This record gives sequence, structure tokens and C-alpha cells, in this order.
Amino acid sequence: MTLSFSTALARPIVLAILAVALAACTSRTQPAGMESMMRPIANGTPTGSPNAIVLRGTFVKLTGFPCHRSDPYVGGETVTFGGSDGSRTTIVTGSANWIGLPATPSAPLGQCRQVAPFTAELPPAARYVVLINDRRLPAVTLAELRAGGLRHTFRLPS
Repeated sequence: MTLSFSTALARPIVLAILAVALAACTSRTQPAGMESMMRPIANGTPTGSPNAIVLRGTFVKLTGFPCHRSDPYVGGETVTFGGSDGSRTTIVTGSANWIGLPATPSAPLGQCRQVAPFTAELPPAARYVVLINDRRLPAVTLAELRAGGLRHTFRLPS
């Protein structure tokens, strides 16, 4: 089998390009110390300040009527955490579970309980005010959040 000059020259070039591409795909290491600053936290939110706190929890809403899509809900909602230091952090809650509950004397047609998870990376502040569904929830202090292991359930009024 005879090879032309252009074929003989092209083969090593193609092999070199493949070797570079393979090396780029397999070497994804970062300098020591940089990995922890750039690694995302569990929900995919990149870490910011080294002093930030990561708050995890749920938003819960109980209605006095059966589950219905016209009701403002807690899943996939924009939430703003306003820190007493003037900071503002905006997140979006995760998908909500809707749980139909039986009727009660105060809710004769049944009730609906919505639960949506969230993760928020917040700058340290003495207290936080939370806004969701155009409602301002009571302030929660950093001391309360730390006492709860940085896990918190926010309950929306019905």
C-alpha cells in the first residue's frame, strides 16, 4: 500500500489533535485551595463569601380548602432574604409537594399542605426578613438559625 505525501502528513496531525483533546478532557485538576472556592454546594449554587452561611429548609403552607392550582403556592417561587446588614439574597424554591388532607370543622371541603425545599447562601447578619408570595414573614435571627443547625421551616399564613 502506498501513501501519498498529504496522507502521510495528515495522519500525525490528526493524532496530535486527538491527543490534545483527550488530555483536555481528562485533566480537570485545579490548583490546591482553588477547588473549595469554586466547588458548588449541594443544590448547585456556587459558594460565594467564605463567611457565608448555608441555610437549608422548607417553606410550608396549609390552606383551609382542597389543593387547587389557583392558590398561590410555595414551589418554584422567588424568595428574598433581607439581612439586617442591608444585604439582599434572592433564591427560587424547589418543587413543592402538595398533600391533600381530610376535612375538618373549619375546612369542610378538605385542606392542602404544600411543602417546598430551599437552600440559601446568606451573608452573616443579625437577623433576616423573608419575602415570598408578596408576604413578609416574621424576622428570624442568626442565633435562632444556628441553634437549629442552619435548618429552618418557614410557615406561610393560610
